[in-house]
Amino acid sequence: MLLSCSNSHYCVVYPPPLSKNLREAASLLIETAFDYIDQPIKEHSENVANLSVSISAELGLTDDQINIVWAAGMLHDIGKSKIPREILNNPHHLSYNERWIISQHSEEGYNLLKTAPCFLGSIIPEVVLQHHERLDGSGYPWHLKGSQILQESLIVSLADSVVAMSEFRVYRPALNQDAIIREVTQKSGSLYDPNVVEAYLRFLDKSAYQLNSISHRQALH
Repeated sequence: MLLSCSNSHYCVVYPPPLSKNLREAASLLIETAFDYIDQPIKEHSENVANLSVSISAELGLTDDQINIVWAAGMLHDIGKSKIPREILNNPHHLSYNERWIISQHSEEGYNLLKTAPCFLGSIIPEVVLQHHERLDGSGYPWHLKGSQILQESLIVSLADSVVAMSEFRVYRPALNQDAIIREVTQKSGSLYDPNVVEAYLRFLDKSAYQLNSISHRQALH
C-alpha cells in the first residue's frame, strides 16, 4: 500500500483494490447520494475514508478490513441524503429538534445500505450505523459501549471526529492539529478507543516525516 500526500487534506495509505462489484456499487451510491447533498459533505467523507484507511494500516488490519473501513468512511454520512436540505444547510445554530433530526442520519444510512445487494453479508451497514457511538456509551443511536462497538466503527468514529474538528463550524472555528491532538488525547479511553488514538498519533508522526522528506527533496532541485 502506498502513502501519498496529494489530493487530500490527509496523507493516505491507499487501500488494496476493492472487488469490481463492491467498488462500482459504492461509487454509484456515493454519487447518487452526494448529488443530493453537497460538495463539502463529499469532501468530508473522502477525508474521513482516507484517514480511516491510514489508521487501519497502523493497526495492522487485513486488506479486507481496510476495504470495509474505506467503504464505511466514504458512506458514513450517506444517511444525510434523507435529511431535509434546509436543515443540512442551515447556517445558524441548530435547534434541539433539528439536531435530533440530523442525528437520525446514522440509522438512515444503515437502512439504505442494508438493502443494497452488494452489502448483503457485509458489516459495512453496521459500521455506518455505529459511527457516532462512543466508547463510554455516550454516543448514538444505541448508546453502545466498549466491546459492543465494532473495531471498524471505532476507527471511522475517530477519523470522523478529527476531520470535523479541522473544519469550520458556525459554532466554532476550525481547530489546528495541535488542538485536535489535545482533544482526542484527553478523550482517549472515554469517547475514543486508546488503541485507535495511538494509531492515529503514529500515523501523524510518519506522515509529518514523509512531508518533511518531500520538502527536503524538493529543496534540493
